[in-house]
Amino acid sequence: MSSSFSTKPFKLRINSGMLRGRFVHFNGTEIRPTKSTVRKTLFNWLRPGIQGAVCLDCFSGSGILAFEAISEGAASVTCMDKSPSAIRGIEDNKKRMGVAGIDVKVHKFPKPLSADHQFDLVFLDPPFDHEHIVVYLDWLLDSGCLKKGGFIYIEQPKPLQQAEVPQPLRLFKSARTAGVCFSLLQLEDGHE
Repeated sequence: MSSSFSTKPFKLRINSGMLRGRFVHFNGTEIRPTKSTVRKTLFNWLRPGIQGAVCLDCFSGSGILAFEAISEGAASVTCMDKSPSAIRGIEDNKKRMGVAGIDVKVHKFPKPLSADHQFDLVFLDPPFDHEHIVVYLDWLLDSGCLKKGGFIYIEQPKPLQQAEVPQPLRLFKSARTAGVCFSLLQLEDGHE
């Protein structure tokens, strides 16, 4: 999502993996894509375990995180966004690049998520100017769709402290760059 709005077309370069150097095209309307430097750090964190991972990309926007995940060897990514035009854009990029393993659907928060599918990794990058990140984390945990030991990636404008993280999640890694704080949370294995 975005805090600055534009309607001109943009493109983002995929940083690594089998799609490295390819571009994801999107219209900038209400989209705040994850910065290249943030994606590099994130996928360095994820690389040891992303091969074959089943992923969910909530608030997909441009879909860049989904394409990076597939490029790095994830088995599949389900992309969700409230915007039909964002979903169409992801579909167009998927077809243009001949990428398999990405499914898309329109889904608007706070509609409940289904626990029919279990995910190893969830990208959770909601709008910065709306609810506190904990509201989205609770929404995700309540769905029961994250596997035990699974990870949640979040972006927000201020650092996340362990005391703010709802149980049974733990703050696994975090970093900050200009205007963005990002973290990787893990669902404790003992959670029922």
